[in-house]
Amino acid sequence: RYLWDEISYLMEANHVDICFCDAGFGWGMIDGVRERIRDGMRRFIPMRYTNQSAIMSWDPTSNQFQCNKTRWMAKIFNQLKNRRVVLPSWEIMDGPPRLDGGFAQDILTIYADRSPKLRQMQYNHTDPDDAFHSLLYLMSAKMWRNMELAEFANS
Repeated sequence: RYLWDEISYLMEANHVDICFCDAGFGWGMIDGVRERIRDGMRRFIPMRYTNQSAIMSWDPTSNQFQCNKTRWMAKIFNQLKNRRVVLPSWEIMDGPPRLDGGFAQDILTIYADRSPKLRQMQYNHTDPDDAFHSLLYLMSAKMWRNMELAEFANS
């Protein structure tokens, strides 16, 4: 309950328009935050990674976006590779606050692998990859807010 209050306070205090988050095991957590912020159903939006064929779709039953994890990650990696994302300076990305090499390591730890079971490429990681997924949620929220999400997903 402390986290519900803290997240909702930070969203309101910083005038956050939209927040995409990991639906993951967030049952109750997401609803707890949604209930505490003004227009929570519209502003606090969960995303769930799936192996669906569509790159991204809205599930009205669970009130969340569902996206094909591998295909969505590939799109975000392409944005990084084509320099369409401006990251903080290397000193910030590679240094504190993390003792294990900073936020850059969370991106650099991800590698492409071929899944014999799925017969396709998929992304795996050896160490935490949280900074990359935070970037993915941030970019998804930005595109949604600017009404670019559907076009990006289908391009």
